Amino acid sequence: MERFVETYVTFEKSANALLQEFRNWETAWALDAMYTVAHEIRVLAELADKESASTGKNPEKLQGAGSFLMKVFGSLAGKGPKRVGALYVTSQLFKVYFKLGTVHLCRSVIRSIETAKIFDFEEFPTSDKVTYMYYTGRLEVYNENFIAADQKLTYALMHCNSEHASNLRMILKYLVPVKLSIGILPTMCLLDKYNLAEYTDIVNSLRSGDLRLLRGKPLMSMKISF
Repeated sequence: MERFVETYVTFEKSANALLQEFRNWETAWALDAMYTVAHEIRVLAELADKESASTGKNPEKLQGAGSFLMKVFGSLAGKGPKRVGALYVTSQLFKVYFKLGTVHLCRSVIRSIETAKIFDFEEFPTSDKVTYMYYTGRLEVYNENFIAADQKLTYALMHCNSEHASNLRMILKYLVPVKLSIGILPTMCLLDKYNLAEYTDIVNSLRSGDLRLLRGKPLMSMKISF
C-alpha cells in the first residue's frame, strides 16, 4: 500500500485549489497557510518518493512539488504585501533542487530575487534571509566562487539565531573550508564548540606547516557533498 504516495496526490489537489484562490487575494492574510502548504508538500513528496523507490517504482513526486512551488513563487512575484513570502518559498525550492541534484534550476529564482528588482531583500524576515544566504553560499562553493561564498555564508552565520546551534553548525560546515581556501584559519575552540573535528588535522597542519599531520587523510576525504 502506497500510503505516502496517495496522501501526496490528495494533498497536491488541495494545494492547487488553495493556490487558485490565493492568487486572487490582494492581501497577505493567508500567507501563513501557504507557508505550511509549501513546507508540507515538499516533505510529503520526499516521503512519497522514498516509498516509491522502495517498491521499485519511479520516484517523481518531488519534481512535481518543485513545479507547484514555482507556481507559488510566481504568485508572490508581483507588487503587494504577499511578496514578502517569496524568500520562504525560494528556500523550499532550493531544498527540492539540492535533493534532486538539479541545482542549476536555482539560477532563475536567484535572478528574480537579486537582479530583477522585483524584491527588496531587506524587507524579508531575517530567518528567511539566513536560509537564502546559506543555500546561495553553498551554490557559490559548488561553482568555486569562494569570495562570494564567504560573503554569503558569513552573512548567514552573523544573522543566524545564536540559540540554534545545529543551524550554526550547518553553516560552519561550509564556511570553514571556504575560509581555509582564502587563508583564514578557525580557532580550535570554534571547531570543538560546533563538533567540526573533521577539520582539526588540516587546521593543525596549516598552522604548524607540518604536512605529515595529513598523512593517511587525503583532502578528498574532506570533500563536501552537495
